[in-house]
Amino acid sequence: MWEFYRERGISWCTLKERGIDLPRIVDDLYKLTPENMEHIGNKIDVRKILDCANKKMPVSFIHGDFSLGNIIVSHDKNYLIDWELARTDFIIKDLYKVLLRKYYLFCFFNTLMSEEIKNVYETGKDNTVSLSYQFIIEHLIRLHSCKKKSFQLSAPLFDYIFGNNRQ
Repeated sequence: MWEFYRERGISWCTLKERGIDLPRIVDDLYKLTPENMEHIGNKIDVRKILDCANKKMPVSFIHGDFSLGNIIVSHDKNYLIDWELARTDFIIKDLYKVLLRKYYLFCFFNTLMSEEIKNVYETGKDNTVSLSYQFIIEHLIRLHSCKKKSFQLSAPLFDYIFGNNRQ
């Protein structure tokens, strides 16, 4: 999948550059469901999430509905189907659904992205957002867009991504 993004080109931009107001989203979610935001705050430092608003994240042409159900495995090649939601956006939007259900793939994607992040640092661009924080930010953006009053990331997923220690 990472090769798919490389072929189409990867650029880097901030949430703010894409019109996403992360501080407002976090503030709205605290108002909507403070107990669940406190749950997240017990696992990670919410200020570190807010610090990501001005850091770079990878953007490319994405599938828009990437999931294991949209992959057809053939004898010699794999095919990605169901392209009606394809667009240019943050790559984490494709990875989110897969990582949410198959969180053990996190290390695989993190290893691939670490190479790209290292390359961005070497070319002198601004700080970048780790895959862990990209995942949490995408989770908060999705919760905010659907205005859920109840949410919680699964303990195994959170522990796998962030470990048992508060980051």
